Amino acid sequence: MAEQKARRRAAAFLTSQYDDDGNDIARKAGARATAMKHSFHAIIIQSFAACLIVMMLTYVMTFWANTEVRFMLVIAIGFLLIYIALPLLMLRFEHEKSQTIRAFLRRRIKICYGDVTGMDMVLQVCLIPFMLCLCTILICVTLVMLRP
Repeated sequence: MAEQKARRRAAAFLTSQYDDDGNDIARKAGARATAMKHSFHAIIIQSFAACLIVMMLTYVMTFWANTEVRFMLVIAIGFLLIYIALPLLMLRFEHEKSQTIRAFLRRRIKICYGDVTGMDMVLQVCLIPFMLCLCTILICVTLVMLRP
């Protein structure tokens, strides 16, 4: 009897919306989503998308002459459009239009891992795509220069 009661209590706990400390999980997740909803400025997503587009254009200019590679480039361009269009569409509905980029870079933004400044967020989101774009350009220029 006690074992069945313990099982029922464990099952109720697993389906419960409260964590070990009694905090409402749904409310906490909703607060995080609300805090993160307006955390990105449009310039961050646009610069991220610009890096990916420049990288793809570099591949197109380098490898368009080869027929087999052209087929893969068309597929990659399709995936890139989906990968970029969805965040831009979501940004269109969620963006605060009254905030300037200077105010965004100075503002402290609360995310689920703590507070960061706008400049830190720009660096975290855009540094890797920018470096990948730069490396892609250098590799493709080297390949073009080494072609017979």
